[in-house]
Amino acid sequence: MLRHLLLLSLAASTAVGLSCYGYTDYHQYVETLHHRTFCSAVYQALDGTAVFGGGDRHPSHVPKIVNMTKGSDCVLEHVDNSKYGYPSSDMWNCYCFSDMCNYPFTFKEFERRGHTLKPTFAMGSD
Repeated sequence: MLRHLLLLSLAASTAVGLSCYGYTDYHQYVETLHHRTFCSAVYQALDGTAVFGGGDRHPSHVPKIVNMTKGSDCVLEHVDNSKYGYPSSDMWNCYCFSDMCNYPFTFKEFERRGHTLKPTFAMGSD
């Protein structure tokens, strides 16, 4: 009986949530965020800065995730900040749903990958 309870608690603990990378330019260190329902990355196209984290809301309650095209993990959004006295800018909002899927790579690497968080695999050398 004790073995069954142990196995059940182990199974339940793995289903609690995802672990994600957390990083901002303000703190300048990478941390691990636990118990998230999705991982995220936001790349600022104007200056190449990025923020990595995750959310604890159900993805169906996040409009940007709900409205994403099937199969894509990142979407370009134009943000109009002119009413606040700031310049408008473009941001890439990315969401993924597996452990540590939002690895904090640079904007240059993000562009090289075709604006996606999905891993690239080497097909061989030329």
